[in-house]
Amino acid sequence: MKGKHLAPLALVGMGVKELRSAFWAVVAVLALASKLDWWTIWLGLIVVAIIVITVIAVAVRYWRFTYLVGDDGLTINSGLFEQKTQHIPYSRIQTVQRQQWFFLRPFRLESLTIETASHKDEEAEASLLAVPVAVGDQIEALRTGKQPTTAPAKDPEAAHTAELAEALQAITHPEDVAADPTYQINAHDLNLYALSSVGFVPIIVFLLALWQRLPDDAMTDAANALAHLAFLVVVALVIGALLLGLMVTYLSILLKFYHFTLTRSAQQLTTARGYFKRNTVSVRSAHVQAVRIKQSILRQWLHLATVQVLIASNAGQDEDDDELVLMPVLRDDAALTTMQPYIDWLPEEVPDVRRVPAGNRWLFIRNAVLIWAGILLAGGLAVGIFARTWLAPYLVLAAVILLFGFFQGRYVSRSAGVAIVSPDLLMLETGHYFTRERFLVRRANVQAVELAQSIWMKKPGRAHLTVNVRKGNSNEAIEVRYLDLKTASAVRDWFTREK
Repeated sequence: MKGKHLAPLALVGMGVKELRSAFWAVVAVLALASKLDWWTIWLGLIVVAIIVITVIAVAVRYWRFTYLVGDDGLTINSGLFEQKTQHIPYSRIQTVQRQQWFFLRPFRLESLTIETASHKDEEAEASLLAVPVAVGDQIEALRTGKQPTTAPAKDPEAAHTAELAEALQAITHPEDVAADPTYQINAHDLNLYALSSVGFVPIIVFLLALWQRLPDDAMTDAANALAHLAFLVVVALVIGALLLGLMVTYLSILLKFYHFTLTRSAQQLTTARGYFKRNTVSVRSAHVQAVRIKQSILRQWLHLATVQVLIASNAGQDEDDDELVLMPVLRDDAALTTMQPYIDWLPEEVPDVRRVPAGNRWLFIRNAVLIWAGILLAGGLAVGIFARTWLAPYLVLAAVILLFGFFQGRYVSRSAGVAIVSPDLLMLETGHYFTRERFLVRRANVQAVELAQSIWMKKPGRAHLTVNVRKGNSNEAIEVRYLDLKTASAVRDWFTREK
């Protein structure tokens, strides 16, 4: 069977990718021309030649790229000068990611990204830039062993007949139609999730970094202008900047998680979200490496949590921490029971956690304060040498930051612990920058367990425990520090025991 070409709109995506590579060539030519004082006509001819070569390369690459959805796998032929044939069996596929930008919707086209466990770096095994939606439906049906629920778009009458048949089956034999568990975020939860986000902090940091990069004259003029303003006006400007960051974060989350849905069909988990770009990710539940329940300190106060999964693919690389979100926001006391219909190996309730002993918690505070003290000492030396007039305000700021470090260490120490839920399930809790994370890991998915002790930790019986789980194409090291040696050894024995 002959392979098919991508839709002509794929030329746009291919062109953008090639132009990105050609951009640096153009920059190099311009830099070289500025030094050698080339004539303008020669410089223009070289730039035009680069663009023409890029366009030809895109056209050839598009013409030589074909795909074939076979009965046992996906076959892709590609290559600019050397033909490359790639065959991906459906049984090896870890995730299928379907992305549909708003300008592709009128043409019923989408981009497909397919990954297996053998992918390398950040690249997927297969990427189809613009194909009909029916192609993605067909691949999903073949990898799950189901028949497509609708007929191809070219036969609307057959599609309507299939929908009527499914409706009639549901009415006459409801016992034969098993409802798949489905969750769709409502407006209240989405607003709550967006408003409780602390994503505005990076925006404020970016604005401060941008301020530092302003020319000296501009910074001086701005500082003089602020000095002449009333104190309340300056406070209003600061509050305005915070509100602007909060608004940008709020709108970006609303657009990103617009109409978020989670569905489980047989052993397949599917998430879909997005307004301008509809992003759909399908992953087998057996490929879930671990479940992470995440709470910032603000969401802890509000008793809210976010559920994510670690998978052996890069399907969640556009998330804040590269994990695929399964449930953006839900009540923390109902997280496990809510997620059980989707991941059946989760426990019904949170088990008793063996926390870091109270006598070891001061070590977290010590470490946090010492790290901040080292940074502040270096900064204080620079201020004392180059800006001595700012030394007094700097010392006040340093005291505030050290107090922040104290509470940061205290928070982390109270968030750390482990629990052996069952012979096949482990739970670990960690804290990091006022965010608590709860990991649930099956024994079969643990790659390694490490115990570490310094010479000063042996006598008091302390140990650092690290559980390694696969994440994407790398490793997620879940570390619980300053446990008592007995608890850490129990986890190691749990992992090393014979099956």
